[in-house]
Amino acid sequence: MDAANGEQVLFTPITAGYDLFSAASIDLTYPEATYLRGRFLDSEGTKNSLMAYLLKHPDAVCDQFEEIDTRSMPRELAAITDLAKDFSGFIYGAHLLYNVIFSDDQDKDMARDFEAWKDEEYHAIDLDSVIGVTGCSASAGAFIHQFNSCISKGDISSARECIILREKIMKRDRAKLGHPDQYQPVHTYHLNYRYNIGKQIISDIFSGLEGYHGAQTI
Repeated sequence: MDAANGEQVLFTPITAGYDLFSAASIDLTYPEATYLRGRFLDSEGTKNSLMAYLLKHPDAVCDQFEEIDTRSMPRELAAITDLAKDFSGFIYGAHLLYNVIFSDDQDKDMARDFEAWKDEEYHAIDLDSVIGVTGCSASAGAFIHQFNSCISKGDISSARECIILREKIMKRDRAKLGHPDQYQPVHTYHLNYRYNIGKQIISDIFSGLEGYHGAQTI
């Protein structure tokens, strides 16, 4: 396979005598890692992304998305990353309450987690900016605004109704609520926007670069 300029070969074809079982590897070579890092850093669609920033600042890579420190980031990237963190924390509460309803209020651990979220984690966020960035549907935007309004007023009964109606609209005959006998917790985590996948790609690229004898620090 020729990369970029049609001259650099990234993937060498298998030749006669190649020992597939002992020699085959999906680890990135130095040229492969260099090429992929360059594509993230130079391509219009990714050069200002969180992925590109972390490839340039490996010390900023964290175990979890919400742990990323945005204070040294370019202003626009920091703003959208902080907004993503805010929304992850916000919608987590809806997921918790969904499970409380799904279990017919029998999952006491989930109910306790929802109360803790409501009392300790919930705060007002810029939902209009979230809607603008994501380009979500008008109905999705209306749902998150309504859910936020209910929680901000402490009207949990209306928040429950909001979630029930949303699922009926979205899933119709496939709606799970109202069937506690089928209960299995869902969405019991904060959104991480596929950060774990991105982190693995970054790790693979760094490993490929570090595996080159004499490679310089990124």
